[in-house]
Amino acid sequence: MLPRKEETMKKAITCLVLKGLLLGIFSAWVSAWILRPTKFWTKLWLHLEKKTSTPAFGNTGPDIFLYSFLLILLAVLGAIYLQAHGYQDLSLAKKKVRVKLSRRLIFIRGPLGFVSAAELLTIIIFVGLMVWTLYSYVSNDFSKISPKKVLKSGNHHLWQYKLERFGVRLGYIGNLCLAVMFLPVTRGLDLLQIIGVHFEMSVKYHIWVANTMMVIYTLHGVCFSVVWGSRNSLLKELTRWDRTGRANLPGVIALLSGIIMWLTSIKPIRRKFFELFYYTHHLYVVFTVFSSLHINDRHFCTVLSGIFLFLLDRFLRFLQSGRTVKILSARILPCKAIELTLSKHPDLKYISTSVILLKIPVISRLQWHPFSITSSSSVDKDRISVMIKCQGEWTERLYNFIYASHLSKTRTVSLSAAVEGPYGPDSNYFLRYDSLLLIAGGSGVTPFLSILQEIRSQQLNSTPRVLLIIVVKKREDLSMLNLISPTLLHQSGLQSQGFLKVEAFVTQEEAPDYESPLPNYEFKVVQFETKGISSTIPALLGTEVKLWRASLILITFVVFLVLLGLLNSLFVYPKDHNSYNIYPSWERRLFIDLALVMGICITVSAMAIWRWKTCMKLRAYGHDHSTVKLEEGSLELPMWEEHGCTDCLSLLHLDNVHYGRRPDFQGIFSTCAKEKFGSNVGVLVSGPQGMQESVASVCRQHCSSATNNSTIAFNFHSISFCL
Repeated sequence: MLPRKEETMKKAITCLVLKGLLLGIFSAWVSAWILRPTKFWTKLWLHLEKKTSTPAFGNTGPDIFLYSFLLILLAVLGAIYLQAHGYQDLSLAKKKVRVKLSRRLIFIRGPLGFVSAAELLTIIIFVGLMVWTLYSYVSNDFSKISPKKVLKSGNHHLWQYKLERFGVRLGYIGNLCLAVMFLPVTRGLDLLQIIGVHFEMSVKYHIWVANTMMVIYTLHGVCFSVVWGSRNSLLKELTRWDRTGRANLPGVIALLSGIIMWLTSIKPIRRKFFELFYYTHHLYVVFTVFSSLHINDRHFCTVLSGIFLFLLDRFLRFLQSGRTVKILSARILPCKAIELTLSKHPDLKYISTSVILLKIPVISRLQWHPFSITSSSSVDKDRISVMIKCQGEWTERLYNFIYASHLSKTRTVSLSAAVEGPYGPDSNYFLRYDSLLLIAGGSGVTPFLSILQEIRSQQLNSTPRVLLIIVVKKREDLSMLNLISPTLLHQSGLQSQGFLKVEAFVTQEEAPDYESPLPNYEFKVVQFETKGISSTIPALLGTEVKLWRASLILITFVVFLVLLGLLNSLFVYPKDHNSYNIYPSWERRLFIDLALVMGICITVSAMAIWRWKTCMKLRAYGHDHSTVKLEEGSLELPMWEEHGCTDCLSLLHLDNVHYGRRPDFQGIFSTCAKEKFGSNVGVLVSGPQGMQESVASVCRQHCSSATNNSTIAFNFHSISFCL
């Protein structure tokens, strides 16, 4: 076994090499998009397509390799890099008094929400690429205009031809958005986590790109509709579906389905009618299939990788959520909140601030809801816990069901759930900081409970100092702090060492009369029927299976290429011989869709069968953890969990509980700076949007000050999973 220093050096070199490869591949992929509209590239590409034409892939081989395979390779190497990077000792990392571009906020309020300097730079580059591509294509088209070309296109006026060509090129720009639109919502894959962007953060990127794409595609449709209307052939062209030429009807269907998803995803509609938004968003299947039938072969192959990664991720999530997991116990808090505990596979690792999605069939067979994890996989090896606050119809029904189970005082009730996730960051990034300023609004405290457990479990050279600020409406909401183990806070925990300070603000109540008896805020425990065999949450999407996922991505893509090659060689090439004039063009693209779905289903299903057989063998030897045999009485909770943590509730009598007012964030930040709370402070905010914006504004002001004197840096992190 290598000494620790040599092992660390070897790991660092491996990560450096992988970083170089990732940067080189990404640069090549971006360069291909930049050069794509140029005359030089067009001539080179046409020559390359002719030279590499094969029965298996026709003329699309170069497009598949350069635009699709490079992105797949990026995802594979990214997973390997994250595995090699591993759980580095972040406390040993060199801490500089500066705010990274990804944490330096430029915009706080506005249609885009929080926008950092790195995000703004990316937006400028992406918009610049779209403008450059559109300008290059349109200027090249307009330079070749001649009366003969105008008449040949079926137009009678020059403006009609120009508008039609402009519409075509808008479609190409829309394809650029389509190429990256699905990447931010591949929840379980690691492409964006390479740059530290996890699913909770990346949803907004999907929204930005999707809105841009739909604006462009709508303009694309409007341009053609105006031209066709001026030629009195609107209905004929809209329903046109040529055998080897244009397929306008699939484009119309794709655009209509996209517009429906677009309109129902507008923020006011999405928030008020979430189920309408959720179910109409499944039209992505219609949108994707008919878009593939409308776009020609070459252009569809350039956007293929994003669709492939999304479908692969979706099928993995389908497999994971297909099995139900028994809920072991529930704790009922006085503030109408409950904590659920489920069994998980010991190999399933996750990072604090992660979320899981739950579907509880006894409450609803269709609805999925995201919840923050309150436990830590470093502490609870075979269990996972989430807290659920009563804030809607679904949570109200769940609360009533569990409360009724408590009143029955029997253990005859069982409760199962389907689970997706966990989804979250790839590393404990908060351990990089000297100090942590945790600001929670109401139930937003839940991810911080996991962070506190994680800090306590780590063997760190220097434990970060923590200031937890919790803002609630009523005094009883402070009972959520009951979910913290007293051993974490007191005898051997953080508080006794001076690393943890809690400031509570109760905004809608006045200070209580301390001579009156303290209300009973102890929680109630419900243990569900668990006798028999119960499935655990499988380790399909945790942080410890990256090499497995890298292999799966690569193998699945190879299987897809093999199937596509077989379909083309058996059905297309014998009739068409790559002339593209005989075999229906839309059927070629349908074969791509078919090979894509078949490749994913065959590979992932084979993997699932192999894992099932492996589990059966392990079960025969008693080493299987995918299921757990639960006996009556085997899940007794520790004494502090049964009776409640009254030590935590003593916060209600301390001077650091403030009634009838909100926190002064400006004053809190100034105090942290004056008292030398830390030189590199991580500011994590979980709560309402208004509170997050207030903290972000103050954080940005102090970041400007830190730039001048370099004494303290506040790094803002928004923790919010809200669609």
